[in-house]
Amino acid sequence: MMPRFLLPIALLFLPSILNANPVTLEKPADGAVIFGRQVDVAGVASGSNRVMLMIQKIESNDPWRVAVIVRPEADGHFVASFRLPTMKQDSAYRVIAVGAERTASLRSARPGTVMRRPPTGLPHSEVVRIAIAGTAKSALRGDRATERILLPVADASVGPTETVVIEGSGDPTAVVLIRNDEKGNPWYVQPSVERVGPGRTAVTVRFGSAETAAGSRFRVRLAIPQNAKQREAFQVGVPIADLPVSVPYSRAISVMLDTQKKPTVDLAQLKLQHTLAHHDPTVRLTAPVGGASTGRRTLVQGTCPADTVPILMVRSEDDLATWYIQPHCHRNAEGFENRIYLGKLGTRAGTRFQVIAMLVPPDMADRYASGNALTELPEQARISEPLLLIHTGTDQ
Repeated sequence: MMPRFLLPIALLFLPSILNANPVTLEKPADGAVIFGRQVDVAGVASGSNRVMLMIQKIESNDPWRVAVIVRPEADGHFVASFRLPTMKQDSAYRVIAVGAERTASLRSARPGTVMRRPPTGLPHSEVVRIAIAGTAKSALRGDRATERILLPVADASVGPTETVVIEGSGDPTAVVLIRNDEKGNPWYVQPSVERVGPGRTAVTVRFGSAETAAGSRFRVRLAIPQNAKQREAFQVGVPIADLPVSVPYSRAISVMLDTQKKPTVDLAQLKLQHTLAHHDPTVRLTAPVGGASTGRRTLVQGTCPADTVPILMVRSEDDLATWYIQPHCHRNAEGFENRIYLGKLGTRAGTRFQVIAMLVPPDMADRYASGNALTELPEQARISEPLLLIHTGTDQ
């Protein structure tokens, strides 16, 4: 019997010109962190009657596997979810969506099918990367803490700068401690954690210094001071040779330094990811449709309560850290609208942008001047679900 990964040549090597109706992945975003095993996917596949979601584990350069095959709605939108294998270490995956106008094009594919590479001759999305946080509970049995470390997980590789993600009530607040595993090294108190969602806090930490050798091992643990007096013992940056015995601690996890590794997740993006996932249903962007291809100037329309001011903001997926405030909207009987700017003159075709509308009280609208940039959205911001637009490369 022919091995399952040796699919028909026609499926793997169709001419690339068939990507006239490309598939767009709106979720997950490139660089997203998935907590647990379930991956939720959403996107647009105009002109396709089947969409195949494929994944590839990055670290071991595994073959691609079909995760799920779905049928898009009449307007091309599709949603799906699939589960990943249980992971003992943090893992990273590539994800791609492949569409087909005829069911026969995917006849040989089914969930679990293995391929050496995706059939990119068919309409397909860009490849996005996701990091899997997994769970820390199995590595932390018997600890005294009410909080758990989700990232990094035990025995993972970490970069010089990383984000520690904690699961728990956040009350009392955990203190992150890091120590070089070489004999005689003290614990160092990291900066205060920040809330990044229900039951989750996080903080950006540093492993070693510029002179620390790759392969060095570190231990990470949480202290949970129960009162102000106990908390006084933990001052940021101050080394502690012997930890106070009266304070509850999580069990320490061991990690190894990879000096070339980038952070698994950026703290600002983690906070923003939570904010975007909890959008306000009272504000909606109604046009253009998600995944639309547009020029540099495009008309965006939406609806929102009459007693608020919508502030349109745009960011490129090449620079997820910065939102650019657009000219203030015009109100009409149906809602609001205005033309926004996608990038600069000469922005390359295919660049992906996210657009949101943020609601502010009328007396605060002047704080958001057109052209200004925001690197962080206000806490408790009332925002719309993000709208994905793809630049055609034209400056009109």
